[in-house]
Amino acid sequence: MYTKITHSLAEAGVHSVEHGGVQSNPLLEHVRAGIAKVKEHHLKAVVAVGGGSVLDTAKAIAAGSVVDHDVWKFFAGKKTLKKASRYCSSRPASSL
Repeated sequence: MYTKITHSLAEAGVHSVEHGGVQSNPLLEHVRAGIAKVKEHHLKAVVAVGGGSVLDTAKAIAAGSVVDHDVWKFFAGKKTLKKASRYCSSRPASSL
């Protein structure tokens, strides 16, 4: 499924950047690295293909990529998302 999606994006001329390596109980540093990629490449969406940890990571990256503060502040209850995050599309592993 992953290959099919990446090929479809390429065939449609959609610029994409991969951010693999998500593990169970995702690491905050991996989320921060994903946020940096989204900002560096000026991406408009986050597409997740995988299980629960992949989906959770993608949602955190999508939310964290539209703010100037550290994404951890959302999880610590110090900040709330006041504007829409980047579009986040997912394909759960359970549907594959």
